[in-house]
Amino acid sequence: MGDAPFQQITDSELVELIERRSPHHKRCISRGELRAFMDGRLVPRDAAAAAAGEGRVMDISSLVEAMIQHGVHKVTDSGKSDGSRGMGAAKYRKLWPKTVSQPPEYMGRFDQVLLVDTTVELAALVKCGNTVVYTDPASCKDVVSCPTKEDGTPLTRYAIFFQDGVRNNGRSVEDCRDTFTPDEVGLVTVEGLHLPIQYESVLRDHGVDLPGSRSEDWSAPCVVWFGSGRPRFGTDGVRYGDSGSGSASRGSVVIPVT
Repeated sequence: MGDAPFQQITDSELVELIERRSPHHKRCISRGELRAFMDGRLVPRDAAAAAAGEGRVMDISSLVEAMIQHGVHKVTDSGKSDGSRGMGAAKYRKLWPKTVSQPPEYMGRFDQVLLVDTTVELAALVKCGNTVVYTDPASCKDVVSCPTKEDGTPLTRYAIFFQDGVRNNGRSVEDCRDTFTPDEVGLVTVEGLHLPIQYESVLRDHGVDLPGSRSEDWSAPCVVWFGSGRPRFGTDGVRYGDSGSGSASRGSVVIPVT
């Protein structure tokens, strides 16, 4: 998903965005909130929902299309008993909802949506994102429990509300993890490998550290793109903090799909 051309905001649109500011940050609009609004992923709420303090409804169709454009549907689990992979774009598109509802407590904190398909092997995700690998993603171990269904089995596809790490630029992963709120966890490797597919503009702006996973030397992995023709996955520099990178995190509540 490439960078969108510059768009103008009308006065009425700006007023609406200001009125929907997070109750946690009354004097500012979050960066993620503005990106979602400009990308058309922030759908207007009705007055009753706003008055009741309900979360925003966010359109994820552009993210689904980005997954398809990068060929994720060709390497996903087909759902067939023979263990085959791949399905048509139309079928894959139908797996995902058109919108997701943001929990109100995440407003101003986790204002971006990321779609995650864990049925895709890590090596295949790397290829879909055209990512250069300096650290084998399979060697990284998650320190965050994977999202599960009610019966305890792992979710295979889900959506998360996250912040892309820009607010943590310059801070070490350890420092960020120590100050996460009780309902906040770091992004893990498989989630981070979806970023080049869905959030090229973010990675071209700053590197994203993944505090929910650890490499063999106990450093946290990261995904970066700026200054390079292709995104890169590795572990360089995140232990001590980097002014051009920051730890990404998500709300602990996810939206289950399959």
